[in-house]
Amino acid sequence: MVRKKQKPVLLIWKNVFTGMNINLGEQTMYKVYKNVEMTQEGYLLGIEAEEASHSCAPGQYFELKLPNDKHRVPVVLTDILPERGIIKVVFRVINDSTKELSELADGGNIEEIFGPFGRKCPFLNEDMEGKQALVIAEDLGGAAAYMIIHDLGKKGAVVDAVAGGRSEGYLYLSEFTGELCRTYLNYSEDGTQGEQGTICQNIDDILTAEEYDICVIIGSIDMMEHVAAKAQSKGIKTWISLDPAITSIKEYKTIDHVVINGKEEKINEGGTVYEAAGVDFADLRKQI
Repeated sequence: MVRKKQKPVLLIWKNVFTGMNINLGEQTMYKVYKNVEMTQEGYLLGIEAEEASHSCAPGQYFELKLPNDKHRVPVVLTDILPERGIIKVVFRVINDSTKELSELADGGNIEEIFGPFGRKCPFLNEDMEGKQALVIAEDLGGAAAYMIIHDLGKKGAVVDAVAGGRSEGYLYLSEFTGELCRTYLNYSEDGTQGEQGTICQNIDDILTAEEYDICVIIGSIDMMEHVAAKAQSKGIKTWISLDPAITSIKEYKTIDHVVINGKEEKINEGGTVYEAAGVDFADLRKQI
């Protein structure tokens, strides 16, 4: 396996975390400053939301409500620009609400923003100085991976990233990794972007490239279960992110809890990131 360094991209970022859990639905409207189709399954939405931009962190998520729509759309947090009062979120087009959201023009309105829900990634509270971290993201999972990669690096970790997807246009992470990682490698099933193959097919080589202290996995339930088992067997502290699963998978169906060592925890309280040890992956599959 040959690891590839992506061409560096200049990234300007400032994170402010207050630990607040707020309901932002009291403001009249929230303006969309940018709505972009980023991949073949995901849209990137930039929203002017001053209070939200100062109160969220990786591991948390928001729900959006459009005018005249009773449904609330869970979205993946992918960027925070508090100096501009902006949050960036990603969502899939699955149902009528997300289709309408995807058609919002720049300058359009979000009626209500709820959140942030959950807690900050627990491992971001730990000392990461000098640790070797591996972040593995599949398809839309790259949206959440971007913030995690940034904050791990900010805390002194050396980060390698691997992205996987069906084909060119599905690897969200490849657009945003840039100079944040020591190495970056991507796989596509048809070979149209990066190396041909899947993360699961190459996981043994991926995990032995360095002596990793921590592994963060973001993607489908099946992929996360397989990769987590491999990483844990090598003694690597392993975390999973359910960010892609809190977006609508089918119609309005989403994952709303995780069972860890037999105990159920609501995602809107615990957040989207959990240590893989003890996670009941079969229960996660039942929810979708």
